[in-house]
Amino acid sequence: MIKLLCAVFFACVSTAAAQDIQKIKDAANNFSHENLICGAYYLFVAQCIQNKNPNDPLAAQYTTGAQTFMKRGIETGKLADVSDKAISAKVEIAVEEMKTDTENNCVNISVLYKKHAHQCKSTYENGPAAFSDRLTKMGVK
Repeated sequence: MIKLLCAVFFACVSTAAAQDIQKIKDAANNFSHENLICGAYYLFVAQCIQNKNPNDPLAAQYTTGAQTFMKRGIETGKLADVSDKAISAKVEIAVEEMKTDTENNCVNISVLYKKHAHQCKSTYENGPAAFSDRLTKMGVK
């Protein structure tokens, strides 16, 4: 009887632990996705700025921001077991949507600004802290 209870107990602990791990992976996947979308947005904006004026320092700022987003997106994606192919696909899909939204013309960049600027600025400035808070609320230290 004790062996049966122990087996049931450890199965429950194992299931609960697996569920917790899945919640953490889901949070990491979501954070990864947010960062990859913002990285694509920043790269898109940087390219539009460079097309207009190759020497504009704002393009370099957007490129640096894009690199930060991409690094975060890749690192947290790996925590969630997201494959390299899936990470690349997320970025490619985002860029294609941005091309469609702007009718592949940088003169229409305001469409993307309206859609992404506020959220991406928040993710850039507060993303790691917000992600950490999500994990803390799940009981991860």
